[in-house]
Amino acid sequence: QEVTAMVRVHVLPPLPRMLRLGETSHTYTAEVDIEPSASLYDLFCHLAVQFAAFDAWVDPRSGDVLQSVLVSVDGRLIARADYADTPLRDGAEVRLFPPYSGG
Repeated sequence: QEVTAMVRVHVLPPLPRMLRLGETSHTYTAEVDIEPSASLYDLFCHLAVQFAAFDAWVDPRSGDVLQSVLVSVDGRLIARADYADTPLRDGAEVRLFPPYSGG
């Protein structure tokens, strides 16, 4: 039997609509099975197969509004440069936050 790890991905509004995960004003939550040694980058590659918008994290393009989305793993903010070096444990909680807007 194949061993997988399960992570929960929480996408906070208004990102679900921006990512075309559905016309919802609520948090979008998905449980994703990944390889036990998968990184945060691997998770985004997996998600990009189902949802094209996740390509923004796999193959970043400058000027993309999604570049400024904040990503946390188990409550710790992860810099884009560290996605490939951030391992995900079974039961990890990944959150995507909309960009902060200040004034």
